[in-house]
Amino acid sequence: MIRTFLCFCAMLLPLFAGAAEPWLLAFPEISYDSDHAFFSGPKWSAYYLPGMGSLATVPRDSLEQKGLLPHPIRPTNIVQTVERFYLCQGDTLICRNFDGSDTLRILPPPTSDALACLIADGALNPNPANLKESLGPAITRGNSVWFGLTLEDPQTKAITAGIGWYDPSTDYFGRTYSVALAGYQPVWIGARTDTVYLLLNSKSESKPPKTRLVAFAPQDFGLVEINLRLEGIPGDRILNIVQWEDTLLIATDRAVAISVPKRRIFAWQTYSWAAPQTCWLYLKTFTGDEKTDIPHPYLPLKTNTPTDVKAQIGNWMQVVAPVGIEGYVDPDDWQKHSVLWSQRSWNCGDSLCFARLTVPMKGEMVKTDFMNTALTYLDRDRNGVKVGFRAAWARIENLAPVMMIVP
Repeated sequence: MIRTFLCFCAMLLPLFAGAAEPWLLAFPEISYDSDHAFFSGPKWSAYYLPGMGSLATVPRDSLEQKGLLPHPIRPTNIVQTVERFYLCQGDTLICRNFDGSDTLRILPPPTSDALACLIADGALNPNPANLKESLGPAITRGNSVWFGLTLEDPQTKAITAGIGWYDPSTDYFGRTYSVALAGYQPVWIGARTDTVYLLLNSKSESKPPKTRLVAFAPQDFGLVEINLRLEGIPGDRILNIVQWEDTLLIATDRAVAISVPKRRIFAWQTYSWAAPQTCWLYLKTFTGDEKTDIPHPYLPLKTNTPTDVKAQIGNWMQVVAPVGIEGYVDPDDWQKHSVLWSQRSWNCGDSLCFARLTVPMKGEMVKTDFMNTALTYLDRDRNGVKVGFRAAWARIENLAPVMMIVP
């Protein structure tokens, strides 16, 4: 009998990163029409209908071929009120009337508070005359214009971000900077009810930028950071935000979320996948040898039955099987690894830590590898330690992601 083992297969590392969980898809492109909001990635799109309370996932090309996927919404430096257009251009706000005439409004020199923020990012005795301040992106709320601010010291490359506004009724510019935003620059702005929101990226160029979402209260000039994880939204980075009337549509590197005023934020992830058509689940090993790693059809997965994903290796996904399975492990290996193998998550990080089992199938013992699967002790017999588990392998081309709401 083949002994079970705990295998760290370096040759397969490029195919899987345990911490990355590649089945948790990102949907960075956001768009909407009069009835639906759409979150899209390279292959899949999820659409949301207010009142439905859920997101449905479909192949992106199925929407594009029918002309049903609107163009992505991008931040802009051009906005409109009922009276005129506004264009952010450098440190100038161009106010364009409908008759084509322009009025230019130029930002006053940076304040001492803004200079302190630059110093926090590494500027040395910044000279206001040499600094570069720019407006944008922008949004309107009522007749006022709100915009992100970026202040840069060209000599040291230090930057800091702020929030600015222009009230045409008083011809007044307002702005606020914070040391907490030193080293960041605005990439999106939104406004609803009594709050202005600003999404910022760090200035890092060598790796994915850090992101921050802040909320500004104009009535008391309060500025607070929104912690997405405390709001129940998984993810390390915000990839995109779009405002759809008073609803915020948020995409992170691990989830999507819907934020409606005065209601809890709802978030969804693709930790579950389903088969659009009934397909086979397999037993399979991962030795790197195509001659021995032959998949064995074992269980059917019924159509439209969501199942959680536990691992992904190349084009194979380890999913939770619909029924319990019995198999065997070697008694010595069970004694060594039973504590780990009895847990749902083995916390192996970026390593491929497998347990190899043998499963009775049509009169023979079929070998299979699994990870992150709780093995439950059942008995001992001449074949070894009998364990129960619920796991199998599925071909990724037979599955579709399901947007499951985050508890």
